[in-house]
Amino acid sequence: MKKSLKAFSFLMAAGMLVMSGCGKETTNGSSAEADEEKQYTIGITQFVEHPSLDAATEGFKKSLEDEGFKEGENVKFDFQNAQADMNNTQTIANNFVGDKVDMIFANATPSAVSALNATKEIPILFTSVTDPVGAGLVESFDKPGENITGTTDNHWPAAIHLETALC
Repeated sequence: MKKSLKAFSFLMAAGMLVMSGCGKETTNGSSAEADEEKQYTIGITQFVEHPSLDAATEGFKKSLEDEGFKEGENVKFDFQNAQADMNNTQTIANNFVGDKVDMIFANATPSAVSALNATKEIPILFTSVTDPVGAGLVESFDKPGENITGTTDNHWPAAIHLETALC
């Protein structure tokens, strides 16, 4: 189980690193990578409190920390829970767009759909989505889209589960 969570966390951190390095420029014209004082704001929208969703959110934050994104130093998290209310998911996403967060981490399908409905510009990383193609989040697994990518619980790499079971 720990190896599966570690692999999941690595995928999430890799997604964040890709999303955060999209060539943003700072106010002085330098690249974001060169601006060591840049603090990223990540809006986290979670559909409902649930142990598995909570663990995914914590794993995301931990993997970022492992990659050098320290809360309070260079990253700020704005966590919002929709309390299983679809109207709340859209309000949260719209607020993140209005606040101009640097990235949205959407935990569960309703939160991801609302985030994508709210913006085509802010990078979105989703998790806990069973069918991202069927939900209209991505065109395909090979070609996710312009501002969205993530992980699915339906196509989890079997090798990771097998490795975990055999260890």
